[in-house]
Amino acid sequence: MSENDRIVLDGHKLAWYKERVEAWQRGERIAPITIDCALTRKCGYRCVYCYGQLQANDEQHMTRDVIFRFLDDCAEIGVKGVSFVSDGESTCSPHLYDAIIHGHENGLSMALGTNGYLLQDERLIDILPRLTYLRFNISAGRRSGMPRFTAAPRSASTRSARPCARPLP
Repeated sequence: MSENDRIVLDGHKLAWYKERVEAWQRGERIAPITIDCALTRKCGYRCVYCYGQLQANDEQHMTRDVIFRFLDDCAEIGVKGVSFVSDGESTCSPHLYDAIIHGHENGLSMALGTNGYLLQDERLIDILPRLTYLRFNISAGRRSGMPRFTAAPRSASTRSARPCARPLP
């Protein structure tokens, strides 16, 4: 492994984008390296620690057209990656799977943070090869702990981890 291939766990990846940092230092306008966004502000878990609970949550979804235009614009201006994480549970959006595929086809590094409850097993085969990472947010270590932290159904602690528990077809 060369010096440039080392995994560095220092909290940021600026060294990976030296040319972007140098352009910024010269005063040039640059695109963000990555963008975190949610396809919806809806989430059924309502975790007590989530900052999304502090926002006016109108549970609106972005339309497929808006999502695709956003991803097209990201690719055009030089954004490197888009992560569907943040203000809501993106698996609540009917356009999640198509958005991941579209972003990947545009050359974007795509990622997803989810509680996993609404992931569709039959669609995992479509998105996993196109994701840079898939992060599961686990709210409690035991099923009995879920009601203390979330409004999730009791089955959530088992159902959310199911994609990790067995191999894909």
